[in-house]
Amino acid sequence: MRDASRRNRGFTLIEVIGVMSIVAIMASVIAPSVLDDIRRARADKESGNLAGMARELERYIDDNKRIPTRALADWTGSIASVSTLRRDKVERNEREFRRGYYVDPRFFSTTDTAFPGYSQGTGLNSAPVSPRIMLVSVLTGNAPAAPTTATAFNAIWDQTGAASLVEGPDVKVERLNLRAAFQRVVLTNENTNQPGYQLETGTRASVPAAGAGGDGVLTRYVIRNTRVTLYTDPYPGGTVDEVFLVEQDKDYAFELVGSNWVWQRP
Repeated sequence: MRDASRRNRGFTLIEVIGVMSIVAIMASVIAPSVLDDIRRARADKESGNLAGMARELERYIDDNKRIPTRALADWTGSIASVSTLRRDKVERNEREFRRGYYVDPRFFSTTDTAFPGYSQGTGLNSAPVSPRIMLVSVLTGNAPAAPTTATAFNAIWDQTGAASLVEGPDVKVERLNLRAAFQRVVLTNENTNQPGYQLETGTRASVPAAGAGGDGVLTRYVIRNTRVTLYTDPYPGGTVDEVFLVEQDKDYAFELVGSNWVWQRP
């Protein structure tokens, strides 16, 4: 009877302490692995989010012929306008920390300059110097302020020892090089009058006239898939002669064919 009574009392204190010790040991072994898996999954998801936003930014640039400024509402709103994400979901990651939009300070210039944004207008006189953008997300805090020098930007882009932001499980950087987004258009004019050209629905502009020094030549760098309209009338006349999309570098010449001045590929 005494043995049956002892069995019915359940676990002794020493037995409970032993079980709890075993559970604690197992938890100390398993918990870090589980936490690492959660952290890794969160990091992988954020990498995918940034890659998707980079694609959407490229789409926005192609569609609107515009590159957003560094203003928070502008770049986040621009991405959101072509995305399924709301602007606030572009601005902040799933940990509710603000993402960063870093633009190379030498995007257009050979000296460090705060990026002013870009709307195509009549096109660029020369190719961008270093048209690079980074989308940055830190899972432990807000993304730091954007670098203001090319040296600091390059250090993050290349992840050199001088980088102020080091990629890792909690820091994600998506790089976007827009060099291929700009295509060259060369317009040569053999006439002493100045015919016109227009990019998309932007301002119509003139092509230099031929003179004693030779043909007039205009070189412009435009965002890919830009629609270009060429006019035969002296600027600002409006007779359309040629319309084309710039999918690659293009050359057109305004020359006399028979008794008519026309635009054609050389």
